[in-house]
Amino acid sequence: MRLAEWGDIDRAGVWTVPATRMKMRREHRVPLCGRAIEILAEARSLGAGGPLVFTVGDGKPIFDKQLRRLLQKLSIGAVPHGFR
Repeated sequence: MRLAEWGDIDRAGVWTVPATRMKMRREHRVPLCGRAIEILAEARSLGAGGPLVFTVGDGKPIFDKQLRRLLQKLSIGAVPHGFR
């Protein structure tokens, strides 16, 4: 999720992670629910127009440690790895 690019998400709401970014070197397709699509629309309106979906504001990806801390702060019982 941290390295998701806008080009990975199609109009039908499917996020396709290219094989080059997957550990097993196989493409991974994730159908997105309606709420996820709404969140992505909001993220796009807040972004700077770069290729990454989620950034720290200067176009760089969110660091794993930052995401982990945010989940803890919001008392969300999940880990960043689980967002795949």
